[in-house]
Amino acid sequence: MTEYNDMSLTDFIARYTQIMAYDDYPDLDQALVNFALAGIDDTPESRFRINMVENYCLRANSGIPNITRDYDSFIGFTDRIPIKRDLYLYPLPPHHISTIAQSMHLKVPFHTSTVCFSCSLLLTGCLVAHRMYTSRLGIQNLDPANVPNILLGKTTVKLTSEEAEMLYNEILQPTVATIAPALAKDWPTSLEAERFRAKTSRSAYQNTPYILNVDLIGQFKHELNRRLQAHTSFKNPVFCTHIQGIKGSTMHDMSALAADLALTKMLEDFDVSRGLWWVDVGIELQDGGRVILWRADAAPNLLSYVLGTTLDEAGRVVRSGQFQADINSHLLEVAGFRVGFPTPAGENRITYVQAYTTDKSLTYHKQGFQHSQNLMGLAAMKGHPPQYCTDLIAAYTDARQKNVAARLEVRLPLQFAPDFMLEFDNDVLRPSIISLHRENFWNWRIVRMDAFSRLLSVMNDQSAEQIVTPPVLSTYAAVVWMVNGIHSRPNPQSLGQECRKVALPYFEDHYASDLLAAGFNEAELNTLAEENVNRPFSPYNVLFMRRILFPPATNTVRLPMDRLLLKKYHIHMFGKSLPDLRLQFKATGVIRHRDLHARRLPMNKGLSRARIGPTPPTAFFVGLTEIQEEPVLDVGPNVPVLQQIFDDEDESERTVQQRVADIWAQFPCCILQKVGNPKWRGALPSYCRIPQHARQSVTIDIMKDTNLAKVFARAQVSHVTIPRWRKAFEACFPPKGHITPKSVQAWTHMRYYMDWKALMGSLNANDADKVREALWEEFKNLAWLPAATSEQPWRTDRAPSCIQLPPLEEISPFAEPNIPGPQIIWSPFQDPNIFWDPSVPLAIAPPAGGALRVNGVVPALPVAEEEEESSGDEAEAGSFYGLPGGPQGGRENRQENTPEAREPMIRALNRPSPQRQQSRVSDFALPDVYVHSRNGMPAAMEVSRASGSSSTRDRASVGPKRSLLAGTPQLLGRRSRREEEEEEEEEESQMDGSVEPEPKRARIDQDDDSDDSDIERKMKTKTKDEDKEDEDEEEEEEEDKEDEDEEEEEVV
Repeated sequence: MTEYNDMSLTDFIARYTQIMAYDDYPDLDQALVNFALAGIDDTPESRFRINMVENYCLRANSGIPNITRDYDSFIGFTDRIPIKRDLYLYPLPPHHISTIAQSMHLKVPFHTSTVCFSCSLLLTGCLVAHRMYTSRLGIQNLDPANVPNILLGKTTVKLTSEEAEMLYNEILQPTVATIAPALAKDWPTSLEAERFRAKTSRSAYQNTPYILNVDLIGQFKHELNRRLQAHTSFKNPVFCTHIQGIKGSTMHDMSALAADLALTKMLEDFDVSRGLWWVDVGIELQDGGRVILWRADAAPNLLSYVLGTTLDEAGRVVRSGQFQADINSHLLEVAGFRVGFPTPAGENRITYVQAYTTDKSLTYHKQGFQHSQNLMGLAAMKGHPPQYCTDLIAAYTDARQKNVAARLEVRLPLQFAPDFMLEFDNDVLRPSIISLHRENFWNWRIVRMDAFSRLLSVMNDQSAEQIVTPPVLSTYAAVVWMVNGIHSRPNPQSLGQECRKVALPYFEDHYASDLLAAGFNEAELNTLAEENVNRPFSPYNVLFMRRILFPPATNTVRLPMDRLLLKKYHIHMFGKSLPDLRLQFKATGVIRHRDLHARRLPMNKGLSRARIGPTPPTAFFVGLTEIQEEPVLDVGPNVPVLQQIFDDEDESERTVQQRVADIWAQFPCCILQKVGNPKWRGALPSYCRIPQHARQSVTIDIMKDTNLAKVFARAQVSHVTIPRWRKAFEACFPPKGHITPKSVQAWTHMRYYMDWKALMGSLNANDADKVREALWEEFKNLAWLPAATSEQPWRTDRAPSCIQLPPLEEISPFAEPNIPGPQIIWSPFQDPNIFWDPSVPLAIAPPAGGALRVNGVVPALPVAEEEEESSGDEAEAGSFYGLPGGPQGGRENRQENTPEAREPMIRALNRPSPQRQQSRVSDFALPDVYVHSRNGMPAAMEVSRASGSSSTRDRASVGPKRSLLAGTPQLLGRRSRREEEEEEEEEESQMDGSVEPEPKRARIDQDDDSDDSDIERKMKTKTKDEDKEDEDEEEEEEEDKEDEDEEEEEVV
């Protein structure tokens, strides 16, 4: 039997934080996701229940939160406009006013020639808004011929386009022209002209109100009513006035005097002497530093007290179809409710009652029939995690200092409002609410969203072939439904019901032993089994999902396959049908925006940024203390002797030694800032693993580290001789008098390089040589450098003779033989062993995240260690994801991404074409058995060496400590044409006997130090070609981005 535990929110948050702190957890994301979302703790496997009522209910004789009273809104239906102040008239209905198009839970009587009817839904034709309130006034045509259809729901009472033009052209505009000819000149002559003026480029309308002065209101009402009654289509209209969102201006204490004053102030601009009016009377319970929530079982008590009925009668209302419970934050013991009464209930003729909490204001967003921000299906399939999840977690994190109040609102006729709920029985409130610390409440939401973010990140890591399968798409739909249900009412439509079936377990999915351990007896289980056949059932007081399956148990991250989302709902969830989704995500040989690697970092194409941090100690530059810069003289008859020396105020206080030290410290920052990105394969990550902002903080020690995987994701390494190393030094630190041509790449955009040129210009020849020799001595201590030349610091073209890193056996998108990369030269003064261990964390890590708090205090538990590095643009923003409250970090650092789990995805993304497979055989070195960075097992390496038409196989030894090369192995790859020509010349010389042949030596990718004119000329030509390729590539990326934006707009 599975172990069973009871928990409070404090226990839950502490346990989640504890799991995050485990360093040796085999699959951290899987454990966190199933713990927070499925309620399963794998260490050891156990289930748990969150007891909100038991831990946070108000005890007997405990204090009651502070209670205030207010009027939240009021609604009126009249036969004439009731406004007594200036009017804003809209010829076209404003897009933000849609209340009248929704149910108001009211029935309004109106008369035809013979019969009195009532209509529960009114739609607007022409809207008038009062300037002081957000009021809605509707002039409505109710043709007697259409009344029966209206009542049966077969047609709408909304005006057609022709009727709207008739109303404006024949009634509204002539009315204004009659009573105020001076104002009519500013009004559009027809509704069609107003539509033309107001239409925007996106086929929407820019609504402009026209103000009618209060002095003209009386004449306007009389003339408008006369024209309406005279018109055959608009006789006997109904005007609707709706004022809402005013509780802040009407809040008062629980006294009759304060209630009368607030109501009088609210209605001072309206004539309520005629027509029908309803008011929403509300009470609000709040406590400092606390969150006040409604208990799910409080509805019968509250309804019985408000309606003045018995508990049995209130219970029947709760069980009726008019009652709807609103679960709060997936906690089943915490819920508000809504109930509308077809027939007014109680002595006060109440038509609507709702109980809710003010936490919904954090995500309130009126759009169509939605009342909060929502995650869409396609948006959930992009990002690691999706941007919506990151923004929502940030909002929850900021809200941890925000109190939450419980509100009860009742809609009743205006005449009963002044005396209603002037007092409230504490014995009714105390068992109806729970109170907990506000940080525990928001941290619960943060933890849930943290788990959803991890789940969506892992799902988005899957290949396109895996994502568009029905099981994975069904899992996406279930996760979207769950995410939206944290802060808002779950979708009650058929789509929401189908998503609920996919996400939640059924009664039959639970083991009887687990339910018995949860406190159910056998009789209750038999009853529940009959009542919950093929229905979701959650016995743990939380909307827990079914267990989420991860590789290697399955080949995809998904829910069990026994319940899938029907195909007809794909268009509603994702905005596309299943065939269209497959076209979008499963296009073979096409790189889409979602395929771009999350670690593709932006390039710095301008002047390199200055180094961040102090200059380290410079003991090796002590010998430069006596060197001084030559002064710049400004002589002439008008220049005083003391002013003939021109000094730069900023530079005059710094010695040559200090300037050299600053240049040396800036050198690695500039070099790494200019590392490029792959040009011909957009789905590949950046060559350099370090984010751009972090490259400003590196020190020279990074170029002394022999593990290149700390810096690069891809590298081509060659061992060089001392002359070639000296040549790279000459390119990085040119001598005095060197002229940098205009055609160079990147050199003039490096801050250190320009400072170095200025320093060389300020020294005499002897001092300049001394400075360069001091730098050369320190230069010998570096382990690697870019294969720099006087034309460019970085070369990224394919160099088959170099050692290709990462090895082909490693699980990496770069582990292919024909991918270019930055060329690195290895120092001849250092150990020839080259190390490649990408599992070692970077020296630079993002800042630590905000910790969870329990009862306002950080729990005394181990805190999860920081992720090694954030990915892509997230790293640029300095964001993090190791603790709840921040976005997730680098995907390759997550422990669930084992080589076995990622191998199918990597192969699907980087499957070589037949041409590439052919080049692998003929042109490149093939390591058959390589050192694997994850298992650390050194092994031998077989190399296929091809030269001309013949091919031989040699074996190179691998040094200890994960080194890729040791000793003097033979040349890896095919020889260049120059090498073959040199060999032929040597053979001819031996045949002539004129030259003593030198002994043969193993060549370890050493560059020729002579006759570089051909190479430089080729590089200049290549530079122009690369510049053109860069421009073409940027244009293509912009076009792709525009196309994707258009696709997203179409989906919306």
